[in-house]
Amino acid sequence: MTKTQSMAPNLAYEYAALPRRSIRLLRLRAGSPDSPLICSLRDESLDAPDIQYKALSYCWGDDRPQSRLLVEGEANETSYLPIRPNLAAALHQLRTNTLACCDLSCPCDADGNCTHPAEDSRFTSPVALWIDAVCINQSDLDERSRQVALMHEIYTKATVVIAWFGPLDEYTIHALRMVHGFARLGELPRCATRSGDKVEEGKRGSVKLTTVRRHVAINPNFTPSWIALGHFFADNHWWERMWIVQEIVLARRVIMVAGPFGTTWARFVQASEAFHQDSFYEQLCEATLPTGEFAHIWPVIAGFLRVQGLERVRSFVTDSNTVAMRNSDMAVAQKLSVMHLLGWAFRYKATNPRDKVYGIFGILKALRATLHIQPRYEGPVCEVYMQTAKLIYDQTGDLSFIEAVENNRVVNHVRRFGLPSWTPDFAAPNNLLPISWARLADTASLYRESWAPHWSGGEKSRCVFDFTAKAITVQGFRIDTIQILSEPVHDEISGTGTTTAKLADPLPVYHKRLDSVPSEDEDAEETERSWHSVLGAALENSQAWVPTQDGIAANDDRGPGHRHFQTGRHGFIGFTQVAACVGDEICWLIGLGFPCILRREGRAWKFVGLW
Repeated sequence: MTKTQSMAPNLAYEYAALPRRSIRLLRLRAGSPDSPLICSLRDESLDAPDIQYKALSYCWGDDRPQSRLLVEGEANETSYLPIRPNLAAALHQLRTNTLACCDLSCPCDADGNCTHPAEDSRFTSPVALWIDAVCINQSDLDERSRQVALMHEIYTKATVVIAWFGPLDEYTIHALRMVHGFARLGELPRCATRSGDKVEEGKRGSVKLTTVRRHVAINPNFTPSWIALGHFFADNHWWERMWIVQEIVLARRVIMVAGPFGTTWARFVQASEAFHQDSFYEQLCEATLPTGEFAHIWPVIAGFLRVQGLERVRSFVTDSNTVAMRNSDMAVAQKLSVMHLLGWAFRYKATNPRDKVYGIFGILKALRATLHIQPRYEGPVCEVYMQTAKLIYDQTGDLSFIEAVENNRVVNHVRRFGLPSWTPDFAAPNNLLPISWARLADTASLYRESWAPHWSGGEKSRCVFDFTAKAITVQGFRIDTIQILSEPVHDEISGTGTTTAKLADPLPVYHKRLDSVPSEDEDAEETERSWHSVLGAALENSQAWVPTQDGIAANDDRGPGHRHFQTGRHGFIGFTQVAACVGDEICWLIGLGFPCILRREGRAWKFVGLW
């Protein structure tokens, strides 16, 4: 047993206070596969002109059992930090300083000249790494707050961000080869004329883009590869982390590492673009809805949508920092970025509910948005969310933040974190969100000048916030009172855990769209050979990904359904998704894009939901 190993178990590492605008950087020592993980930690100023480091993006994962990272001190003393298994696996892999390439079409198979991130495959000392779980004293809430406030600079200044997807499993190689295959499709022309149906693609023959994509979707020989890629997206919680949003969006370059294999973020973007070209994604959806024939592709669709969304925001942030960006576009970004990013981030998960807000602060700073609040982990969640609502109001000048309040499922709904009725729960499950907020999931809406028609006349709202009383004072007028409420009516939608009425015609036209362009037998054989050359041997005994029981239960929570109502004085008829009561008031608030339902409680009003 070495001296380092004998000393490590008894001395826990103690963090020293970080100087202002400084970060800790980790330098990992190379070692054999079975040797302990050893590093050093040093403070460095973010303002240093020669600072260089790589940042790790990963999922914390299970907290037990703990692994140990040995930390060498300046006086040759050695202590340890407990780290979680997924981080330990990442460090064990990175210290090999080797990233393999599993792209069968890559030149590296022939002459070792790989076009993938070989220049980024050095990760041990003297190369420095920044890893949040180690480089931030997680037990010091004040330090966490100050470091989160610096996240924009930390990820912007990193030479590269390493996205770690975990150790190698039976799906990894097949999934990455599927990504490489679709990325190479992006190199083909988007369309072809009748006289030019075939396009030259190196030594793999001449095939048409639409034929190649359709063939890999409908040929059952390639179903295992789709299943493998589905597992890569659905099983890996990295894709769901709130923090990956800014980690990817702000990075100069990103490399994706799964076990010993590496590729680039650009490769995933190319694959996503090829997947969505020429309505291929829509064709898959339409072919699946009536029959479920391509259900194994759903996790892939969801995964590529995440890639596409991240890349759109990443491109917008990059463009916003160029001189060529039009002033009007920059004005739109500064005004709408908070509202859009918070709505878009609902799809991501965070252990700490404060991070659903703090997780986008780095992007807001990159967009040069004005932030009047700073990360503060010692403060209550309710205060953070109320301040965020005011931040949206300050930037939009309207009450659009109220549109994000989740639907009340019961009359006496008790909200989490002690939130008042007008404050959005930014960590609420997606199935509780009102339809009006769902539009923000479309990343293209970042470019739009307005969100919704202001039925209250488009006047600027006058809203006064009182955080102590958890109240806002707004202007508006009452329209009428709900006098009659019907029993709840539930929508029955196929594929959501509910039943659906049988259709006389099960949409055969849509089901056949993938087969709408016949291919010659010669083309089909050539296409199959082409895909086999990219994907390699087929994956055996693959099982399609299925959602967890918790996920099924969450999606099947239909709540009160739609309730039809009729008002008393004017006899208006309408319906709502919220748990309204007889006696509730239909109101218009100046600055809110939709009429709403309010309930009188003493001298104040409670926001029930949107009409």
